Amino acid sequence: MSIRIGVIGTGGIGGDHIRRIRNSLSGAVVTAVSDPDTERASASIDGVQGACVVGDGLDLINRSDVDAVLIASPGATHADFLTACLRIRKPVFCEKPLATNVADAWRVF
Repeated sequence: MSIRIGVIGTGGIGGDHIRRIRNSLSGAVVTAVSDPDTERASASIDGVQGACVVGDGLDLINRSDVDAVLIASPGATHADFLTACLRIRKPVFCEKPLATNVADAWRVF
């Protein structure tokens, strides 16, 4: 059984994470990705069997086929995605920064 990971943000860092999960991380698979650039999102999972593009990061978080979330979207979006994961107790890894202002940092904690 593998951990099914959803990735929010498929740009440079997100794309690197997807490649590492695919090529180097045993016991984990990417099942869904989300990015405003849907062409880039589709390209990031080219050849990843069973993975799909989800139109919105919040929808990705709530999918039943996503066990854990990796957030690699622009920093200003992190707090919203983090709090959504924490609210439903879904494991999450977030690239820095956790938040881009004090108010969002307090929301995360």
